[in-house]
Amino acid sequence: MSNGVSRRNFLKGAGVLGLGTAVAASFGALSGCGAADTTGAHGGSGTTATTASGQTYVIHAADVIVVGGGLAGMNAARLVNGSGASCIVVDKGPVGHSGNSGISWGHCMITSEWSGDDGTSGVGAMLMDTHGLLDQEHALAVVQATQEGHEVAFLEQAGSVFQRDDKGELVGKVENAPFTMVPDARNRQVAQYVMRLGIPVFDHMMMIDFVLSPDEGIAGIVAIDLRDGSAHLFRGKCVILATGGYHWTFGRTNAGPESTGEGHAALLRHGVALKDMEFAHYDFVGARPFGYRQDKEKDQLEVVMTGSIAGSIFPRVYNKDMQNYALGYFSDPKLNEFPGAAFAGTMITSAIELVSGKGTVGDGSGDGLYLDIKGLSTDYSFPYACYGGFFKDAARVTGYEFPDYWEMVPEAYGSGASPKVAAKTGETAIPNLYSAVLNITELSSMFAWGQGYITGKAAAERARSSVLAAFDPAEVATIIDKAYGALTATPPDGIRSCEVHRSIQRACYKGLGLIKDETIMQATLDELLRIQSEDLPKMYCADTSRQMNRDWQNALEVEGMLLCAIGSVKAALSRTETRPLFFRTDYPKMDNDSWLAFQWVTLGDDGSWDIKKEDIEGTLFTRDDIKSMFLPVDISIPNTYL
Repeated sequence: MSNGVSRRNFLKGAGVLGLGTAVAASFGALSGCGAADTTGAHGGSGTTATTASGQTYVIHAADVIVVGGGLAGMNAARLVNGSGASCIVVDKGPVGHSGNSGISWGHCMITSEWSGDDGTSGVGAMLMDTHGLLDQEHALAVVQATQEGHEVAFLEQAGSVFQRDDKGELVGKVENAPFTMVPDARNRQVAQYVMRLGIPVFDHMMMIDFVLSPDEGIAGIVAIDLRDGSAHLFRGKCVILATGGYHWTFGRTNAGPESTGEGHAALLRHGVALKDMEFAHYDFVGARPFGYRQDKEKDQLEVVMTGSIAGSIFPRVYNKDMQNYALGYFSDPKLNEFPGAAFAGTMITSAIELVSGKGTVGDGSGDGLYLDIKGLSTDYSFPYACYGGFFKDAARVTGYEFPDYWEMVPEAYGSGASPKVAAKTGETAIPNLYSAVLNITELSSMFAWGQGYITGKAAAERARSSVLAAFDPAEVATIIDKAYGALTATPPDGIRSCEVHRSIQRACYKGLGLIKDETIMQATLDELLRIQSEDLPKMYCADTSRQMNRDWQNALEVEGMLLCAIGSVKAALSRTETRPLFFRTDYPKMDNDSWLAFQWVTLGDDGSWDIKKEDIEGTLFTRDDIKSMFLPVDISIPNTYL
């Protein structure tokens, strides 16, 4: 495989590694495990082995390995731990501060625990939120997990201090509603809670790839400790993948830089199909003149400060002519049937304004879409009232006096792309590998928490009846040697890894933004394929140390970023319609007859891509039910609600 090494090809070349892997081979048939082993820069003790090229790695073992230290991963870990099984958390970033959970210092937790039904109303709300693209049975299991697990009570136990009214009721709590949004969830405190439980957490530990057993089930993962450059094999009876998304690839995001797609890339390399790769989650973020943006001429990323807002902002949004463009749209009673409509509706109306020339995507020209920020500190009808404090503090810190209207920028905070899973457990096509990665819903905090809950319970139960699978040391050696090879490569006419990293972001920024068409997407695909064939072989690290080496981290990230980006643009070219959050000027209408469907993207061993379309036939809500939920969408028709 040109983009990565498949397990099939690992085994074909295993003999060339010779006796150098003999030490590791003795551990390949181990079964069972007790307490988790830890070692290296993180302390503790473990078993070491060596590849044929002389690279040493450390072997750890636990019943369940959780990859990702965000809300999904940490919730999964505490469920595993509570079952009595041993668990290790592997987190790419600084523990408690990585990914979307870590960068969101405080947030609104969305929960369905007071819905008063079996979760069906929550599935209906998510259908509206995703405009029909939903695995209904899996969504139902996630919604029911929030009911069973009482996430708000757990977050209080973990340390969140929620706002309460004079009667002691939670602010935001709504009985018999599909979802309730409760302010002041501190998702970082979930990580702190997990560490207080004594669960080993290996942070700054970047997963490189899966390791499969001879029967194709999961045997563990290989990771590099970014602090000291050591290689590690984490063996588990089960693995839970909670690596978030790959939105850092898109070139503009307000989310954590750890989200570069290692989990998704590993799934692709091992032949697992991903759906919804063409979609990304968007907020309108970035405060002018500060924020995340790329200069039109220089394509430089400006990172000074950002405040994220989305959802029910329609009473306060204006086009460049200072016309409120969304309030009238939301006067349609049909849009109030499900709360998710606020997210999709704001994006639909914004896309219409952008396409009709009533605003730009926020390129700094001063002709963007705007948010009225006057009086936010006291306007508690606005769900993100805390941003009044943000602007006040930002003005004090920077010395900049914000105008009454803030230019908004659409930027991705999450990717779509998720594997097919068993609805009630989250198990993927690879036995004993469970997925809790991001899905295409704006109700992401609830979905992350719920996926962590069901995968944690399921993996712990499976671990009780499983043994540690055997692994092929040659496979581990190939993965590790390739990672160190990226550090020591000295190609002629070399291109520094950070340049390749930025080239991917630049290409995606131009062609995979909120507004798309075939021409710009094809140009993006051509550039990504050029980077893959020409730049990747020339990539090198200017810094060859193993300690906290950002050059090396970039080099380890770019192949996965490329796979995720190429798969996304191929899927986007294939979906010939507009559907929130996916807008095409050349196909401006939503087409439920043809495109109420998933697309499954698969990467072959030879580097070829395959896309299969699967019509959605709902179980809780039929196809006709889903079609009846939406007003027509056509972004080529000017907004009539102005």
